[in-house]
Amino acid sequence: ALCYWCTTWKGEKICGSCRKARYCSEKHQ
Repeated sequence: ALCYWCTTWKGEKICGSCRKARYCSEKHQ
């Protein structure tokens, strides 16, 4: 899965509430 913001980096972090949104860093949370 890719980061929802930049769509280029690997989205490792997953939203704790919806469990769907993925982010590459806290900056793109």
